[in-house]
Amino acid sequence: MLQRESGLRRAGFSGPNIKRYSLASLLIAGLALAISPANAEVLTFDEVVSRSLLASYDVRLTEADVKLNKNDILRKRTDYLPNIVAHMNTEYLRDLTNDQTQVAVVNNTIIPNTTRNQTSINLATSWNVIDFGARSKAVLAAKEHHVASRFAVEQRRRDIKLAVIDKYTEALIAFKNVGNKARVLDLRRGVYVCKSRLFDAGNIAKTEVAEAALASADAQTALIHAQYDYIEKLKELSEYTHDIYNVTATEIADYADTAPQTFEKIVLDRTPDHKFYDREIASKRAELKALDRQRYPQIGLYSNFYMYGFNQYRIFQSFKALRPVTISFGLSVNYPVFDQLKNYSERQRKKIEIDRLLIERDKKLWELEQSHTKTTQLAQMHGVDVENRTQLIAQHNVKAAILGRLADRNLLDRSQELSQKIEMAEQELELLKSKVQLQAHVRKLRTMAEG
Repeated sequence: MLQRESGLRRAGFSGPNIKRYSLASLLIAGLALAISPANAEVLTFDEVVSRSLLASYDVRLTEADVKLNKNDILRKRTDYLPNIVAHMNTEYLRDLTNDQTQVAVVNNTIIPNTTRNQTSINLATSWNVIDFGARSKAVLAAKEHHVASRFAVEQRRRDIKLAVIDKYTEALIAFKNVGNKARVLDLRRGVYVCKSRLFDAGNIAKTEVAEAALASADAQTALIHAQYDYIEKLKELSEYTHDIYNVTATEIADYADTAPQTFEKIVLDRTPDHKFYDREIASKRAELKALDRQRYPQIGLYSNFYMYGFNQYRIFQSFKALRPVTISFGLSVNYPVFDQLKNYSERQRKKIEIDRLLIERDKKLWELEQSHTKTTQLAQMHGVDVENRTQLIAQHNVKAAILGRLADRNLLDRSQELSQKIEMAEQELELLKSKVQLQAHVRKLRTMAEG
């Protein structure tokens, strides 16, 4: 035992440090294994996606845009209704010309030739009857924009699902990494114990014991780093769900896909991106037609009903004196002869906006197709990697079984068996990473195809 402690001291471990090292190893291993199925919160992918969609401010904003655009349809339809305006004037008017002027009317004010209190009420009605389709095109544009905003919601929800797949995959791999590093630490400690016994028996040099101790320290450091990485990944996941996770009591469940993996193909015409831009372009074209119809004559009907009353001394008596004076009906025609080229400039602007939307649509669809192609390639690569690593681990299992039988017969050092298990644990971690990545890419392809 003295020789073993001397070897550890030469490797950089003092007596107190050896005790602290052993205690820290037990604490770290206990922390890594503190999560038990009985009290742990298990996060599933479907639950995380549902929580992310409910908590997303972007989705809620786009849903609010849908309501606003629906209200725009109602606002455009109100142009079909007649406009009715009631106006009342009550005033005191003093004549300064000594009754030498004629009665005059300026806007809604009557200017008599005597001092008096007067009240007038005017009820005016106007109704645009014929506009050659300007209003109907405006309503159509509002409808198309409303439908486009609904596809924008689908876009936002799909983008959040894709982002959550990435974050959930990273958190799942980090969780698997913590368990793997805890297992490797336990195996490293077993190697250290075997090396110590062999050194006590005088079968190996003390340098091998020091190397085993250093390897255990490295495994402990790797476990701490894995735990820190798991904490960070849970924080990134909480940015989408807005939930606070207890790191020591949170597990990440595997993807639920157990069926044979299939790579979904994407049809760009069926994606919400294509539908969104098609509706937006249709809306702009309807707005362009509405602007074009505004150059046509506007034919409408109007009517006016006028009441008037006055009193020379008391203002409230002028209300009692109110009497119908005139009523008129008529047909009005408005034709924009020259509007300072405002309509022309607006039509040119709409044409440019349509061209811009066409470019944006092609760009978005190209990016979506490239992302789908890249994801498909990554899925195929991870599929091949899973097959190769599965065969490799099978060989490692055969080798570990042989080493175990030899160790049981005392024909081989037990530490070699543990070293083989360590190597197999590292290969199993890489296999788990490839499987998780494969399942994540399959889900991303499915989400892209479904929209």
